[in-house]
Amino acid sequence: MEQSFEYKVNPNILILAKETLSQEEINESERITEQLLSNKLKDFAIRKLMSLIGVKPKRPLYYLNHELNFLPEYTRTTIFYAGSYIALLVQYLAQENSIKYYLTLGSHLSKARALLGEKLYNDLFNYNKFIYVPAKHEFNFTDKPHLFSAKETVITLMITLNLAKKIVELSPKAKAYTENKLF
Repeated sequence: MEQSFEYKVNPNILILAKETLSQEEINESERITEQLLSNKLKDFAIRKLMSLIGVKPKRPLYYLNHELNFLPEYTRTTIFYAGSYIALLVQYLAQENSIKYYLTLGSHLSKARALLGEKLYNDLFNYNKFIYVPAKHEFNFTDKPHLFSAKETVITLMITLNLAKKIVELSPKAKAYTENKLF
């Protein structure tokens, strides 16, 4: 039997998940996906995701939390706001290291590569390439019901949280931003 679209994961996202998440986190994302796709447990899954993501910083996580209410149908904006969060954290890391402000995550990554270290840089590069850029720009996906499956969305949120933690460890300004203490 063919696997339902909602359980499919782009192989590049799956590789990134295996690079950035523990087996326990991967298992947790699978449990949350199952709940999200269940009529009885969908609300529980959404509340679980909201608790994992939190509400700080207000923007863009406030918007991300709002979009979770529309899962599993509307995935693009959920992933877009998750990527925007990563982009802002990298931007703050770059700023505090006197790297010129650029408009894209990719530009900041290339300029801040030495600050990030090769492993984190590669993970963020792949996150940008396979997750954030498609969420921002890809509109031609006629062979599937929406851009990202439920499973891709949940696993992307787990990846986002892990990458954010690693960026915050490197950047006092990004840490202050996550605590709503920057402004």
